[in-house]
Amino acid sequence: MLRDYQINICSRVCEAFGQHRSVMVQMPTGTGKTVVLAELVKQSLMKDEGLRILIVAHRRELIEQIKATVKRMGLNADNQSSLINNQNINSSQSSLINNQKINSSQSSLVNNQKINSDQSSLINNQKINSSQSSLINNQKINSDQSSLINNQNINSSQSSLINNQTITVESIQTISRRIATTEFSPSLVVIDEAHHALAKTYKMMWDAWPNAKFLGLTATPCRLNGKGFTDLFDVLVQSEDIPTFIKEKWLSTYDFVSIKADSRTQQLISSLKKRGADGDYQVKEMDAVLNKRPSIEWLYNCVIEYAHNRKGFVYAINIDHARSIAEYYQEQGVNAVAIDSHTPVKERERLISSFRSGELHVLVNVDIFSEGFDCPDVEFIQLARPTLSLAKYLQMVGRGLRPSKGKKNCMIIDNVGLYRVFGLPSQIWDWKSAFEGRLRMKDYQSSLFINQKIESNQPSLIINQTIDSEMFLVVSHEQLDSTFEQQKKDDVMAKERTKLLGGVYGKVTIVGRQLAELRDKRGEMPTYVDLMNMNWFRHWDEGKPGAVRIGGIDFLRIGNKIISRTRTPITLAYDRERITKCGFYTTHSSVDNRNLDCLRFYKEGFENGSNTVVFLHDEPQEYYWESAWLWDEGLVVMGIDGCYYHVDKGMPKVYLGCADTEENKTRLSQAVHAVIAESEQRNKERKENIRRDVESLDYVKPCKIGTKWGLRGSDGRILCVPKYRNIMEQNGYFLIEDIPLHWGVMDKFGKVLVEPKHDTVEITPDGKAILTSVAGKQTIINLK
Repeated sequence: MLRDYQINICSRVCEAFGQHRSVMVQMPTGTGKTVVLAELVKQSLMKDEGLRILIVAHRRELIEQIKATVKRMGLNADNQSSLINNQNINSSQSSLINNQKINSSQSSLVNNQKINSDQSSLINNQKINSSQSSLINNQKINSDQSSLINNQNINSSQSSLINNQTITVESIQTISRRIATTEFSPSLVVIDEAHHALAKTYKMMWDAWPNAKFLGLTATPCRLNGKGFTDLFDVLVQSEDIPTFIKEKWLSTYDFVSIKADSRTQQLISSLKKRGADGDYQVKEMDAVLNKRPSIEWLYNCVIEYAHNRKGFVYAINIDHARSIAEYYQEQGVNAVAIDSHTPVKERERLISSFRSGELHVLVNVDIFSEGFDCPDVEFIQLARPTLSLAKYLQMVGRGLRPSKGKKNCMIIDNVGLYRVFGLPSQIWDWKSAFEGRLRMKDYQSSLFINQKIESNQPSLIINQTIDSEMFLVVSHEQLDSTFEQQKKDDVMAKERTKLLGGVYGKVTIVGRQLAELRDKRGEMPTYVDLMNMNWFRHWDEGKPGAVRIGGIDFLRIGNKIISRTRTPITLAYDRERITKCGFYTTHSSVDNRNLDCLRFYKEGFENGSNTVVFLHDEPQEYYWESAWLWDEGLVVMGIDGCYYHVDKGMPKVYLGCADTEENKTRLSQAVHAVIAESEQRNKERKENIRRDVESLDYVKPCKIGTKWGLRGSDGRILCVPKYRNIMEQNGYFLIEDIPLHWGVMDKFGKVLVEPKHDTVEITPDGKAILTSVAGKQTIINLK
């Protein structure tokens, strides 16, 4: 039975085909695209039984899944179409295929079904003469009975919609080999995972079959090169977004942990410079950097810490990486196997069956399960493969968002920092812009935070984060539930306000996220209302307002200005260079806005005035002014009420005081400087812990990855990401060469003591560096 949203999107697709030849459908991973595909095929055949439908997929697993789904929908599909294989069948042959008449003197074998000799049957628009006896699916069909074909009850007065040649499922590889010679001409071509439809092989179908209609389905209508799909498809039909599906329980909620921005792994990934032919990271370089025993041990530790006793997928870089991971997990007692393109088909099917049954707990794969694999009880996803492809990221994490009985949520372990590139899986993307080729990733990488509402009495999470200092909790399923619940209330409030406005002003149209356009009966220039704060826009000189989301914060954009959607709006310059996402908050440093009443605190004292506006992600209705930046990444901020607060990630806001009188200003200054001192002390303790950690190592040595040099400890950890031309150890320090004849000094902690800009550097046994410039001038500095 179709769900309401599937019925809705089928209806909208049918409407789109009334005006367009080719339509692309976007539905999130796990929401039943294949079911929608089968339903649209079924509806098409009900309207026109003579349609020839070709369903195209790019992998064997997808072909089999589509055939199974089509069969469950009461239809039949085959990928052995004689037309695709270019086999011409004469009417004199004993075959009932594709509208061919069978002579009365023949006995025809067609799908092993038997039809009585005294009847004339019309099956798939094919006439069988009364003198013949036909075998069709081993089913006897009496003249007064309804025909049972492929488990469907078809009245004798009807023509069967079931024909192995009516629906053909085939791979794009087979089509590309035979399209130039086949006489097959489909009426409708359906392309699964249509975001792959950028190769010339797909374009061939449009050219070869000019009279056919095309339907493409995908969760991610975007390309790594940023180009759109308007060269193939005329229009995009979108379903609801992922947050809506999670709110309605059609998708599973999740916990998300990722590596810290300053972690060694993130530094390694940031050092990846080479790109493959598809524009993504080069596999060879990724393998050289990440396919190491210490890295794989760390992957295992993360699974044990965050997903112990859960079933899940691990996404690896390549076959060798996948096998190395699986072997190590097995050594540690985890029932894990690696599956790749070289795994025999029967063996792959057996392993997948074992995973479904619970016999296997972990499947390590290389892109095998990023598309089309339907196993709802996947309880964790481990990302061990960096990527620059948004489509690949969402396909991977989407495998874990399918709900199932007994599954509370999915744990997503991001060991390669994809969160920092793409945001959370529930990030709302502008798929229309992506479809049209207008989505620029660099414009969105500063806007990838969900508004996480953390209640002050809510525990951080039932996850222990003390074992691995490289990881941190991005969001818990409790936080997501709280956020989505609040969004539901906001949506209800927006609908009530829209209804109220409609009763007073006439026609009300929603033109953006909680942005309404009002037009009266006179048809005058429309008025716009921000339903979040009931801010009205009656006149504009620079253009109409539009809803945008930058740095995880909702704004309205009018021309070159943005207006916050807070309770009290503030107008700022639309300049992404001034907007910075900093973990739990986003700032806008504006030269046009300066609050002289806000005190800007420093370690030594304070001054009047701040030009940095702060938006906290867990308080979307308010904005603040930055008063002090703390060493541990917290902030002191001033609210529009003139009060000052200490804010930090996952902590309730702490009131510090006001500056309305000189006495209160003095108390405030003392409180703020105490917070600054505590922050500095915590930062020193953190650095000292790192120093002691490195001191305990047996050795620190230069290591080379590719052509670059870095530092590695005896435990395998990277202390300095390989980025230098050369590194040499000398008297307890390391000489670093950035470019030829540009030398500097680094200590064993990876800290640069002398910038690499000197012609030669020599370190003496007593810890002094003799620096010689290009001109021959020498300088001696003490490194201790």
